[in-house]
Formats: sequence, C-alpha cells, structure tokens
Amino acid sequence: MIRRLRMPVLALSATALLASTTAATVATVENPAEAPTHETWTLREAWRVGADEADVLLGQIAVLRGGPDGEVYALDSQLAEIQVFGPGGEFRRTLGREGEGPGEFRQPTNLFWTDDGRIAV
Repeated sequence: MIRRLRMPVLALSATALLASTTAATVATVENPAEAPTHETWTLREAWRVGADEADVLLGQIAVLRGGPDGEVYALDSQLAEIQVFGPGGEFRRTLGREGEGPGEFRQPTNLFWTDDGRIAV
C-alpha cells in the first residue's frame, strides 16, 4: 500500500512544481480599451526606374542601399547582380553576374561596404 501512494504523491508534487514555475514565467499582455491612433503617411515619388529604360530589367530586389558616393545600389537576388543608379534615378551600370567565379554571385542576399570602400556581397 505504501508503494501505491508514492506514485500519486510524486506525480502531484511534480505537477504543482511545474504549474508554479510556468505561472511565474508567463507574460500577461493586456490590450488597451481603445485602439491607438494611426499616423497617415503621404508618399511621393522620388524617382522611377525601369519603365522607360530598355537597359534596366529588375527582378527581385533583396537590398537597396545608398552608397558613399551618392549612388543607389540595388542587389537583385533573382538576376544575381547589382544595379547601380545615380542620385536622380538614372541607370549607371551593372556589377557582377550569376556564376561561381570572381565577380559572380550565387544566390546573393546582402551587400555592404568594407572599411576600405569595397562592396561585399
């Protein structure tokens, strides 16, 4: 009879310990009675690329960064290349291409500048 009592008592103790630990670590979130006000933004076109320029083909732009030279660098992960645009939106040049050699990219996802001013992909 003592053996039968040990298992339920042990199970009950473990359940109580687990419940007290879980209750102490669960965060409670309360929403306000009224929804917060929302800001309204008005967007304006700064520049446009691709519609009138036959040399520009855009795929899936993964990263869009302003460069230290004022140019805009668009990393296209679908076409595996970087397209460079001037501050006014004019197409300047393409960097890289798809491949596995020097200057080529395989599924690029990010770009940044190194301390010496080079682009890293």
